[in-house]
Amino acid sequence: MTPVETKIIGDIARELGMRIHLDGARLFNASVALGVPVWSLTKDVDSVMICLSKSLCAPVGSILAGSYDFIALARRNRAILGGGMRQAGVLAAAGYVALNSMVDRLAEDHENAKALAKGLARLPGVTVDLARVQTNLVYAKLDPARAQTNQMYAKQDPEYRVAAVFTETLRAHEVLCFESAPDEVRFATHKEVSARQIEEALGLMLYLFG
Repeated sequence: MTPVETKIIGDIARELGMRIHLDGARLFNASVALGVPVWSLTKDVDSVMICLSKSLCAPVGSILAGSYDFIALARRNRAILGGGMRQAGVLAAAGYVALNSMVDRLAEDHENAKALAKGLARLPGVTVDLARVQTNLVYAKLDPARAQTNQMYAKQDPEYRVAAVFTETLRAHEVLCFESAPDEVRFATHKEVSARQIEEALGLMLYLFG
């Protein structure tokens, strides 16, 4: 969602007396992909949650931001629900590193994702909407009819999910992806995935599924 789209929604919400909360789990990816500062994506909302583990490589943690009264209420509710933590400074340190050293390098993940998408699109029976690849996520559609002619799928019964076989086969070769639908898989690039590893994974997939 662009800053213009966010402002339009914000204006409508204010006219209706409503508040807006932004789920910013991938906020920094959006900021880098759009080439805009983070504040331009949040200035028209009332509160925002920022995830420090998605793409920013912190082991765990999120940040909730909003008005003074909103945060005071959130802290009270957290305490009521038993959500307080001890020694949280260790996690906060990881979050500090994530915010100060991981944001600028997200562009590298996005470039690797585009390279992966282009390589996947060249595989027989695989379709990728390249226009959809804007950050570090790649969705690949698999053709079940094509899969049935490939020996990798020969042992499966008629009810098999082509995406499940695809992901399980790759997992056996230490390449991880996620079954997002019976005929679709999702890949995610991140700091621990290099451009060379993308090439190696594509070569493996061509060997297995080509």
